Amino acid sequence: MNQSFLEYTKAILIKVSFDSRLFRKEFGKALRVLNEPEKDELIAWAKKLKLSNDLR
Repeated sequence: MNQSFLEYTKAILIKVSFDSRLFRKEFGKALRVLNEPEKDELIAWAKKLKLSNDLR
């Protein structure tokens, strides 16, 4: 597997996006592991895909 953890996280978040509680849980886990630039990229990605509504 030659995939960054950020890309892996995005794939997981897409798969769990049907459940906002699970999405928030996985998003929180990712934020604890990723470095600052990756966190910023993940947040921007979620906003771009309008998944950030699930973060409320």
